[in-house]
Amino acid sequence: MKVVDDNDNLVEKVKCVIRDPSGTNHSLTSNPGIVVIHRGSGSLFVDCKKEDYKQLNVMVGESFNSVTLLNLLWLPGFAVDAITGAYKQYPSHYVVNMTKSD
Repeated sequence: MKVVDDNDNLVEKVKCVIRDPSGTNHSLTSNPGIVVIHRGSGSLFVDCKKEDYKQLNVMVGESFNSVTLLNLLWLPGFAVDAITGAYKQYPSHYVVNMTKSD
């Protein structure tokens, strides 16, 4: 994940918290940075803060993991994916946009 301003420059010293569907908060410690979040049911909520900036709305939804289709050839594997939620995935990269406050 990276946080950029209106000119696509990295925003320095920004504080971000990503909340997963279970309510667990994950902090972004650098920009750009890496946050490891296990597959889940629901969207991620991203909240970034920096003085004199405001975050534009960001919600990270899940998408279908196409590798799951291979398990259609082996039905027990597909059933496990369906039960565990392995057929869902979050994007591997995303950008949070912030703009200067008025």
